[in-house]
Amino acid sequence: MNERNISIDLLKCFAALLITNSHMGILYGEYSFLSTGGCIGDVLFFFCSGFTLFQKPMGGMRQFPDWYKRRINRIYPTLFAVAIIACLFFNTHWDIIDIVLAKEYWFVPCIMFYYLLLFFVGSYFRNKILPLGILIALGTALWFYFVHDTVGFTLYGGHPIRWLLFFNFMLLGAKMGSVTNQIKSRPVAD
Repeated sequence: MNERNISIDLLKCFAALLITNSHMGILYGEYSFLSTGGCIGDVLFFFCSGFTLFQKPMGGMRQFPDWYKRRINRIYPTLFAVAIIACLFFNTHWDIIDIVLAKEYWFVPCIMFYYLLLFFVGSYFRNKILPLGILIALGTALWFYFVHDTVGFTLYGGHPIRWLLFFNFMLLGAKMGSVTNQIKSRPVAD
């Protein structure tokens, strides 16, 4: 078993705090403008996910079903627990389709889709992550420049282009995770 990377655990914790804070506007009352940071938290989660997944090599397509099943087993039990608590204690009415498809939260279907893409990238383009990220960033920038009116645009604006923006952060994490074994730590000098 690999040794846990405490810095990634701390980054995930910080991301969770930011996302939780962004959903607490009602608790702040007239200071609800303080309930922010969710977008940054999402970016950090995507980065951490790409980082941890790319620390180990990925196999070919024959290994995909087991690999993807492990991703489902990490995401959906928590989603079911949150849905049950929300229905029992917060007067929320979700049916099973809403829960499985995570209609209320864009993050879950987004990351499940990213896992599909990331396995493909990790299996066949592991040494081309940086050019792929640059290509996606360039394509997104061109789309913004020539197609989309950026006035009033937010990353939570509902437009599918945000998925490309967030995927680049996952690719950045993947690139960093894929080179961690090459980085040698040095003892701190006194």
